[in-house]
Amino acid sequence: MYTFLKITSNLVAFLPPGVVIALAHSLGFFAFDILQIKRKLVLKNLDIAFGDRYTQKEKMRIARRSIYHFLLTIFENLRSIRYPLDQDVRFSGEHYVKEALAGQQGAFLLCSHMANWEATGAAISNKICPAHVFVKKVGSPSLNQFVEEIRQKNGFLIISRKKAGDGTRKLISILKNNQIIGFVFDQAKPAAPRVPLFSQTAKTNPALAKLRQKYPVPVIPCYTVREGLNKHHIIFLPPLQLEGKAEEDNTEAFTLRFNQAMETIVESNPEQYFWLHNRWK
Repeated sequence: MYTFLKITSNLVAFLPPGVVIALAHSLGFFAFDILQIKRKLVLKNLDIAFGDRYTQKEKMRIARRSIYHFLLTIFENLRSIRYPLDQDVRFSGEHYVKEALAGQQGAFLLCSHMANWEATGAAISNKICPAHVFVKKVGSPSLNQFVEEIRQKNGFLIISRKKAGDGTRKLISILKNNQIIGFVFDQAKPAAPRVPLFSQTAKTNPALAKLRQKYPVPVIPCYTVREGLNKHHIIFLPPLQLEGKAEEDNTEAFTLRFNQAMETIVESNPEQYFWLHNRWK
């Protein structure tokens, strides 16, 4: 698998941009319209998120474009051995990050699977401030090795946990160094509590809410919009207003506020969101 991925990435890296875009369109059509891979899940998610806000025809278009953008993300990551993910990015709202870091306590970024999320982490680390992200292993050991090598090459900083307590120790060190910790917030553990998200409740990881109570640093929503192949616009929103008393457990309230921020991000560009997660299972 590892050798196959290395060969594939080298081949994709030398394809002209127009061919890459056409390939993403063709594969997206084949997967979504012919094989109908996870088609029902994507349309179900769109129904839950948007109800009657969009017609069924519009939801089908959003779904197809979402698959297309996901495939572009894969191709961009494969091509990054030749074209770094942060080679053509622009930022909006980066002053929110700089203002937060002026407090010399670090900051949390609330992120999502929007457009190329790998480019988000790489660009922030390379151009603003080191941004470390908690990640899970990806698939098989050989696939995970390949992904980690791509991330390392692009400057995407991961927080790995080999034994109990590793994550906490690294988190404390990162904040002490006045750096950023990113949380990709739109995935959940099986035992996570259900919290309102759009029209239903969804399992939502409470880890960030619990950490925010222990380490009261700014939480800044952040997302990316693709403006072309290997061209990204990274947007930071104002830090979230999180009210709560130190002696109280504010986990549920904070988690709900994070989900509300996610709704705003997804609504801003649903075509580039990753609708393949089964959030409302």
